[in-house]
Amino acid sequence: MKETLENNQSTKAFVYEKLKKKILNGEMYPGKAIVEKKLSQELKVSRTPLREALSVLEQEGLVIKLINGRMKVASISRKEVKELFTVRKKLEGIIVEEAIEHVTSNDIKELATYIEGLKSSFKQNNIESVLMYGDLFHSAIYEISQNKIAYQILKQVNDKIKRYRNIIPMQSNDNSLKEHELILNSIRRKDKLKAQELIESHIHSSLQIAMEAIEQYDKDSSMEGE
Repeated sequence: MKETLENNQSTKAFVYEKLKKKILNGEMYPGKAIVEKKLSQELKVSRTPLREALSVLEQEGLVIKLINGRMKVASISRKEVKELFTVRKKLEGIIVEEAIEHVTSNDIKELATYIEGLKSSFKQNNIESVLMYGDLFHSAIYEISQNKIAYQILKQVNDKIKRYRNIIPMQSNDNSLKEHELILNSIRRKDKLKAQELIESHIHSSLQIAMEAIEQYDKDSSMEGE
């Protein structure tokens, strides 16, 4: 009996990770109907772990249950992206202050390495690499802060933000590198107020980029539908 339960949990975890990856990378696009029979055949699993995995994804807001009981992939919206970046901005403001309390010289070196990666990526005009080094920079600050609760929440928030990036190509602005450099300098000086101000301003700039990208996406979608 115990072995059966463990196997079911293992299958549920497998299905959850597979479906989440498909949603975040845009393979299961916004508004796509979820057909349980088709998915269970594709993943070669029974309906039970599939439904359990979908239930978790529903709780995370990546899947929506309709009135008729059927499910679909959650749509994207300007309202959601604004809420995501607002939550991220506030939490990262808290995170960076706490990171300054724990930061070491080795941490500073690690953050500086990511800044160098950003510089190189900007020179090559490699947006994907720019986003990767930006993520590494912020993730390092999360870990340095030692605030596990904020880290867990930010992981969920950033998962959803990555979904938008994969569906809608987002260009990084020219100020991004300078913003990261200024954040690192304020951490070096252990200036909590300045670090908080800079990181919140940086995330607000990212919100503007995301909003512009969604607006263009909506325009392109409406033209395709004409």
